Parts: sequence; C-alpha cells; structure tokens
Amino acid sequence: MPFRRPRRHVYVLLLSIAGVAGLGFVLGLAYWTEPSIGERLANLRSVVLSWLPEPEIVKGRVTHVRDGDTIEIGRVAIRIADLDCAERFTVKGKIATRFMRQLVSNKVLSCELEGRKSYDREVGTCYLPDGRDVAEVLIERDVCGRWW
Repeated sequence: MPFRRPRRHVYVLLLSIAGVAGLGFVLGLAYWTEPSIGERLANLRSVVLSWLPEPEIVKGRVTHVRDGDTIEIGRVAIRIADLDCAERFTVKGKIATRFMRQLVSNKVLSCELEGRKSYDREVGTCYLPDGRDVAEVLIERDVCGRWW
C-alpha cells in the first residue's frame, strides 16, 4: 500500500495538541515560580500590553463633518469606532449629520486611532473637550446605533 499524506484535519489536530501542551507548560512554569499570583498577573499584563502598539493620537479642531459617523480633523478623515449611523442621504442620516455638526463643530477633539482603516478613513475613538466619548453621546441620544 503506497504512502498517503495525512489529511489537513490531522495537521490541525496535531498543532492544537502542541499549542495546548505549550500553554500548559508555560502556565506550569508560572505556577511553580516564587512570585505571588497578583505579581504574576501584573507581570503578564505588562508583557501583553508591551506587545500592543501605542495608539496614535490625533488632536485638533474639527474641520469637516462628512456624515453622522465620519469627521475630519485637518486632513485626517476619522470613522468613529463603535458608531453606526444611517447613510447621509436618508432622513435619519441627515438628522445624524446635523447632530454631529452641532456636537463637534469648532471643537478641539482628541481621537485615538486604532491603526485600521475603513475605506479612506482612519478608525478611531474621539473624545469631546469635556472627556465624553462622541460615539456614546450619539448612541445615548438615539441618533445612531452601535457598530459591531
């Protein structure tokens, strides 16, 4: 009988077993070391956070409101994260755009960019000068919904 290559699911199973074994080994080492659980968790948290890139902060005056969930600060177009508004040519979209204009026009916002894009826009969370999240304000006022 000729040699047959194992099917893909066999490789996936073997990699899964190896991953679980590796995780068990790391957790076992963490368990048997000297520091307390709290110290270990703090160390683990700092290591994980060190792997994450620092969010880019854009701070400036809003120069344009494209629609209910997109603004511009200078030349940076920002798609507000966690916010889903109707399209601007619909009745609800016009209401959302108008509300956004009233909320942010001529205000200096601070936006944390997530490092991902939606079309030509950076995706980010923006805060009003008083610290409120722009998306939360529009959602609380029932102007827009939550974007998953």
